[in-house]
Amino acid sequence: MKNSIKILSIIFMMNICLSLMIEKAEAQGGYVSFQVFYDNLSPYGQWVDYPNAGYVWVPNVDAGFSPYGSNGHWVMTEYGWTWMSGYPWGWAPFHYGRWNFDPYYGWVWCPDNVWGPAWVSWRRSEGYYGWAPMRPGITLEISFGRDYREDDERYVFVRDRDFDREDVYNRYEPRTNNTTIIRNTTIINNTYVDNSRHVTYVAGPERDDVQKRTGKAVQPVKVRDSDKPGENVNKKELAIYRPQVQRITESSDRPAPKSVAAPKDIKPVGKRDNVSQQKQTPPNNTQEKKVAPAQQNPVKGNVNEQKKNVPVTPQPKKDVPIQQTPPKVKPNEQKKDILVAPQQKKDVPVQQTPKKGNVDKPKTPAPVKTIKKQPAPKNVAPKVKDVPQPKQKDNIQPPKEKNNDQ
Repeated sequence: MKNSIKILSIIFMMNICLSLMIEKAEAQGGYVSFQVFYDNLSPYGQWVDYPNAGYVWVPNVDAGFSPYGSNGHWVMTEYGWTWMSGYPWGWAPFHYGRWNFDPYYGWVWCPDNVWGPAWVSWRRSEGYYGWAPMRPGITLEISFGRDYREDDERYVFVRDRDFDREDVYNRYEPRTNNTTIIRNTTIINNTYVDNSRHVTYVAGPERDDVQKRTGKAVQPVKVRDSDKPGENVNKKELAIYRPQVQRITESSDRPAPKSVAAPKDIKPVGKRDNVSQQKQTPPNNTQEKKVAPAQQNPVKGNVNEQKKNVPVTPQPKKDVPIQQTPPKVKPNEQKKDILVAPQQKKDVPVQQTPKKGNVDKPKTPAPVKTIKKQPAPKNVAPKVKDVPQPKQKDNIQPPKEKNNDQ
């Protein structure tokens, strides 16, 4: 009886210790399910049920995006050259799984459970380093084969002297030169064996070779496990979230994204909301454009610029026929009225009514009438000689008789 009690107590203590060890391992980035990918990447893209691949992730990025090429750089770690991404979601798609290019979706990510510094195929030539994302199903053994080569346009090449720059994405060679460069390249098959996880990584170019080509010393940084999704690097270490992910089996509970988009709901590449890069134009620019037309208000008070605005405003157009009736009799006064009182447009019809009833004020137009009558004989004399039309004679004879009487 006592022995059975001891055995039960020992089993109980072992279970407690085992549970504590599991909790400690999970706290330090231990085993997790694929749900960690589905939940953490959903804000930055959409999950799609892809034929023969299961759930794949379509990131919200611009049309020029390429895996291991956009918004990131290479860092030398104890595992080899590790891709340090500038995206907040880079800790997962650039260290787990594979990338595939779809003509409609663009680049899509197929998750996997094995962590690595970067799942790419490396090449080198005299003066260049190059790499391309591995497709789903491609292993290191396949990528090291002589007959293996990704599509030429999938490779990124850079001058070897610029390889370790943080702004390496601004130094890439044009992809139109890839075919010519690839002909003179060889595969880099350097590897690193991680005994703690029993995984072999592709390490990329040799450290000594990079130092020789760049002319600078390359100091490896240590990789430190982070307890939350993300990655951050400094001169001494790279803190990155890299939990051990359980492989999906038929017997295990199959995790799934909380939201799966239909193919018709996915916008074509280049037309999606760029949530991941978070590049937005400041709202102040649009406000300045709306305020711009308000600057025309003070112009209405300027006398010199009023002439330019007369044909634009609708009110002067209505007054044009009213101003044309008096110029038949008094053309000289029309110019005076426009220049003397440009600001009294609203009073123009008021000034016309008293002119008809005022007897004392016609003294001012009186000289205008005599001015018209005096030049009349000068203009009429040549018309009588040159144009002997009877209608014009009838119109001209009355003013001659008046001149003789005077």
